[in-house]
Amino acid sequence: MLNNFTKIVIIITLFGFTFLQAQSLRDQVKPIITVTGEEVGSVDAKVIQTTLNHKFEPVESFGQTFDIHNITNVATGYDFQSNGCSQEVWYDINNDLLHSIFTWSNETSAWTDRTTKYFFSGDQGLSWIELGNVPTDGARAGFPAISGLSTGAAVIVNHSAEGGTPTRTKIFVDNSAGEFNLTTIDPGSLPMDVPVWPRVTVDLNDDIHLISSDVRAFYTRIIGGVLDTPYIAYDGDAAEGYSMAVSSGGKIGHAYKGADLTNEADVFYRESTDNGTTWSVPLKIYDATPETNDTSFGVIRGPNCNFNGEEPVVVFEDAWQQFSGSTFSPSVPNSVYFWSPPVNGGVAMIIADSSNTPWALNLGTNDVLVPFCRPVIGRTELDNGQLFVAFMASTDNVFPSPDTTSYFAGYFLWSNDGGNTWTTPLKMTPEGSIADGAPLLDWRYPSIAPVNPVNGGVITVHMVMQGDTIPGSNTNAMGMPVAVSAQYYHISTEFMVVGVDDDISVPTEFSLAQNYPNPFNPSTSIKYSLAEQSPVSLKVYDILGNEVVALVNTTQGVGVHEVNFNASSLASGLYFYSLKAGSFTSTKKMMLLK
Repeated sequence: MLNNFTKIVIIITLFGFTFLQAQSLRDQVKPIITVTGEEVGSVDAKVIQTTLNHKFEPVESFGQTFDIHNITNVATGYDFQSNGCSQEVWYDINNDLLHSIFTWSNETSAWTDRTTKYFFSGDQGLSWIELGNVPTDGARAGFPAISGLSTGAAVIVNHSAEGGTPTRTKIFVDNSAGEFNLTTIDPGSLPMDVPVWPRVTVDLNDDIHLISSDVRAFYTRIIGGVLDTPYIAYDGDAAEGYSMAVSSGGKIGHAYKGADLTNEADVFYRESTDNGTTWSVPLKIYDATPETNDTSFGVIRGPNCNFNGEEPVVVFEDAWQQFSGSTFSPSVPNSVYFWSPPVNGGVAMIIADSSNTPWALNLGTNDVLVPFCRPVIGRTELDNGQLFVAFMASTDNVFPSPDTTSYFAGYFLWSNDGGNTWTTPLKMTPEGSIADGAPLLDWRYPSIAPVNPVNGGVITVHMVMQGDTIPGSNTNAMGMPVAVSAQYYHISTEFMVVGVDDDISVPTEFSLAQNYPNPFNPSTSIKYSLAEQSPVSLKVYDILGNEVVALVNTTQGVGVHEVNFNASSLASGLYFYSLKAGSFTSTKKMMLLK
């Protein structure tokens, strides 16, 4: 038995180790850098076109299924998609068409051929057509974002040298859905600045609203294809530290990171109710938390915004950094936040951190990423309080040398009540080697469709991510291997409509939704859709296939049905629930955690 003195020595030693370990994490400080897209390298860097064929089976995460489809087998050597939260997928609700764009190059340095590739899907992302490069004149381009008109015509922005101008933000508007007949709008430059890193949204009048930046942030508006307002400066941060969205009622929301020394790690929100003519006074929605005289926990990269009805919703990550904004720690535990005026008294709240999501050190190549980062938020076309958030998180998997760099994974969580409560984040990307010898990939730069479709009472959430066999970007690799090895993937998952009358969306097909909440304790809700009157059987089974309970055994009419399952008498573990309705059969998993 240890004597008291020995116990005290052990306690002091453990405390000292813990303190030194925490201190060492914060000693892993790296500069906050921005990638401009003007990086240069060897002019001999061009390589033979690389194609890959990685395929993945659906990812099952606590009963939620994530389907993964490769958008193209063409790989890219320019694998740095964004300095902030990406905006690379748009769902055309009016025509049920899906659009996506990515930065691409066939080189590993210099990237003289860098461009924006534009893809189009008419079958919910199962297959994709590469429409072409944007711009079409072969000019070097990058850092794109996408939105669209009510006609289904895509609106793509990037910074490019299209038309022989200096590299700056350009707008490319298609003539119709998937036609790929682009018209260029050039907002020009400012006397002292050349705007780059654009973000875009389109209001209910089909007017285009643009944010771009260089040493400061700027805003402009295009009406009917004609520049209506020149760039107007606002006090926001550069390098994609901003986001815009439009509500179903026409309100325009704008979230951004502050710029000056007193506000640089804070988040602000402003809005316009007159199509961008005037804007509200910016509201500080997150105030960085000081730690010492020169350090704080605050926002390091851009927030992402959307709407729930007419209420704005914003997500962002915090990070440990210097007030001066020059350095940050990529290894200190951090959080993902959510903000909306009616939620939590209007105070931003944590929805993901090390308490509900696996946490790992972010090591190696400096892409200005922290363990939990780059969150994006989407909604449904019904505006029924269902919100969806995707973000990326560092993992314990690392590329061994020469600069031990962490692989990232994609995570997903959702709310059915406008953001008041959220599910546990679920990993939506595969571990690797799941099918056809697919390797471990570094999953980065999640984008989510701002508005997602509802068909037959089923919501499909559309996302895209980049997957790469080598973690860390080529632009910032600093000795890491470089290759044309990154590809683009579409990820989707489904939910049943909640919180609305069945009459709003009459089912046209049979379906079984994932239970909510999941994991659960002790009760959960199961929803399913019937396209016609049918004999219905809904049963729960344990992991051995033994029937636990029959929840439904009767004939039911067309519509969306909901059953509550109380598992208070059951042990924790994995269970299955199976629906039989006529000739339709579907089974899903659910997890009871007590």
